[in-house]
Parts: sequence; structure tokens; C-alpha cells
Amino acid sequence: AYYIPAPNPVILKTVLDDCQVDWDVRFEEDCQVVQGNLTYIHKVLNGRDIWFFANSSENTVDVPVSIKGNHSLQMWNPKTGQITQLESTIHTRDRKAFTRAQLTLKPVESIFWVGQ
Repeated sequence: AYYIPAPNPVILKTVLDDCQVDWDVRFEEDCQVVQGNLTYIHKVLNGRDIWFFANSSENTVDVPVSIKGNHSLQMWNPKTGQITQLESTIHTRDRKAFTRAQLTLKPVESIFWVGQ
């Protein structure tokens, strides 16, 4: 058990790394957002993995993201309805597969990544 008197992203990341937890989604670089947040949610619908990423900040986010598992991903734009294949690579860590792709979101923009 860990006691965290004043949680913040750096401390939480340190604790999770210390626990050797395989993160579902990991932003591989620190990305600073101003007056907003970079958030995500992961759901499974009818056996299909769906991630929703949202940038509610005033700055562009451009960060590599690692997702647990071996996935072929499409990018679904909720504003335009456009669907495109997302360039990604597979890497392993401790003999477990992870999918890496670049997440780029303009200020106040969102995107779905959908597993195929």
C-alpha cells in the first residue's frame, strides 16, 4: 500500500512504475497543457477496443502513446466523420506487446482510436 498525501501526475507515475503495473495507456513523454487537460477513456464494445482522447487545453498536444496489446488502429474523427488508418508500431516490454502511435490534437480537439 502507498500513502500519497498530495497526489500529482509525477508521484502517481512513480508509484505505478514501482508497482510494475502494465499501463493500459501510457503517454510516453510529459506533455504540458495550459488551462485544460489531456484525457482519455478506453472501452470495449462488441469485442472492439475503442479509445477516446480529448484535449481541452489551449495548446496543441503531440505525444507518442503506448497502448497495451497488439492492435491495428483506425482514427475516427468525431467532428468530420473521417476514418483513416493510424500508423503504429508494435513493441514489447517484458515479453508483452504494446502498440505505439503518435497522438496529435489541436486545442479543444478530440479523436477516437478504434481497434480492428
